[in-house]
Amino acid sequence: MKTPYAKNMARLSAKIFNEATPLSVKEDTVCKVHVPLMSKPYEVDRKFLDYYPPFKEMTLLTRYLRILGLYRDEHLDFKEETFRSQAQRGKVRWDKRPNAK
Repeated sequence: MKTPYAKNMARLSAKIFNEATPLSVKEDTVCKVHVPLMSKPYEVDRKFLDYYPPFKEMTLLTRYLRILGLYRDEHLDFKEETFRSQAQRGKVRWDKRPNAK
């Protein structure tokens, strides 16, 4: 006859290594097998590998919504306001690179 410690260690070992355990007298009525490693890992699952957020489309959409007045980009508002206030004071930075925006 096994000791309670040996039973617990066997149960935990089976749970860790995903093995089936023999049912005890108390567990005869309900038998659930839990398989935690059933799904694929994220490194292999194509659903996670092929997902790239549509950054270009989202950027164009937010810019267009900003032009329409339906979206507020506070960072761009701040940059435009600082450029406007610097231009008013005559401290405009000129970009020396060709074809710079």
